[in-house]
Amino acid sequence: MELYWAHKLDGEQVFLDAEESHHCLKVMRHKRGDQVEVTDGNGNKYVAVIRNEDRNGCELQTIELLKSESPRSPLCHLAIAPTKSIDRFEWFLEKATEIGIAEVTPLICRRSERTQLKLERLRKQVIAAMKQSQRCWLPKLHESQKFVDFILATGSGKPDLQPGNKIICYCGQETLPMLKNVYRPQTRVVILIGPEGDFSPEEVEFALTNGFSGAMLGPARLRTETAGVVAAHTVQMLND
Repeated sequence: MELYWAHKLDGEQVFLDAEESHHCLKVMRHKRGDQVEVTDGNGNKYVAVIRNEDRNGCELQTIELLKSESPRSPLCHLAIAPTKSIDRFEWFLEKATEIGIAEVTPLICRRSERTQLKLERLRKQVIAAMKQSQRCWLPKLHESQKFVDFILATGSGKPDLQPGNKIICYCGQETLPMLKNVYRPQTRVVILIGPEGDFSPEEVEFALTNGFSGAMLGPARLRTETAGVVAAHTVQMLND
């Protein structure tokens, strides 16, 4: 059954935004009294009845809680450089959402080929991927952040983010351990993925001196979006 995202819940009342309402009423041709499945993006999925047919803001009423999922644990936060091609970055967001990523921060690095993003457009891609994969948790897509600012924000003030769960993935050193051998399963993790030209040596050094552990994703040089998906999947596999 088609899954809809409710941007607002008030008791048993569920509200779809204009885009979801249009899809529900005009594309799928649901009518008042029809039952549909909705998620609040916070772990809950409901059966709800359509109460009005306002395509600018459809209102529904929940009649059954189908499931309530705890937050995916441990949480994986990827800070990743946006790709030059926005299509490739949207592909990454789609696949990372399907895998079960918790948070994504676009990371602006010295060698970044793209520094401007339309977050509303990207959030729509994340919502669509959540619905398509029948997940009930909507990943958090943060505002873009400069590399140094992000490193400092995940510094020593966060005791649950110690070496082994603050990781920078980069190329150029065959002696680097694999991500699967650095990450400590069942712990929250922040992973940095660089742009096509990789992190600069200065960025790598700055991360390492601020508590990050270095790791590689394999012998091949991966595209940024591929590296992000591999990192997310590696964490998931180690925790399953």
